[in-house]
Amino acid sequence: MLTLLAGIIGLIALGCLVAYGIALTIKWLRNKITEKLAKRNVKKVAVADLVELINECPNTSSLKELDDLVDKGYTHMMADVGYDGSIVGDIEVIKDESDSIDRDVKELLNRTKQGMVVVEE
Repeated sequence: MLTLLAGIIGLIALGCLVAYGIALTIKWLRNKITEKLAKRNVKKVAVADLVELINECPNTSSLKELDDLVDKGYTHMMADVGYDGSIVGDIEVIKDESDSIDRDVKELLNRTKQGMVVVEE
C-alpha cells in the first residue's frame, strides 16, 4: 500500500491528474471503476477518501500535494493499478459536489474504517 501511495504522490507531483466535480454516487463510482477495469493493462482500481488517506498515512511530510487538493475542495482520488502493482495512466481527483453523502459510497469506502477500497477484476 505504501508503494501505491508513493506512486500516487509521484504522479500528482508530475501533474498527471484528471479532476472531476460530480455528485459522487455508487452508480457513478461503479461505472467509472468498470470503465477503468476494462482497460487492457489494469488489474485493480484504487479509490480513496483524501482526508482519510492523509490522516492514516504515516508519511505526512510529503503529502502537501494531497493537502492542497483537499483545501481546493477535492474529496476523493482514483488510480488505475497495473498487474505489477504500479500506477497506470492518470490519477483522477474527484470533487463531490452533492449536498449529502451517498450512503452506499460511504459504506464501500469505510468497510475497514480506512476510507478507501481497491477493486479487482
